[in-house]
Amino acid sequence: MNTIALAVVWFRQGATIINPLMRQLYWRNLLVACEKRLCWRCEALLLAGREVLES
Repeated sequence: MNTIALAVVWFRQGATIINPLMRQLYWRNLLVACEKRLCWRCEALLLAGREVLES
């Protein structure tokens, strides 16, 4: 699973996500917690996220 480009956020169980956009993506089930960081749920979301950030 790939980590989010431009926004490496250390995350552990029970931690608060401070960034509002990251929190919204997490609660909409687009991000998952993996090895103390937030990652895109799948490759398709990773590519879509990169496209949005580049535009």
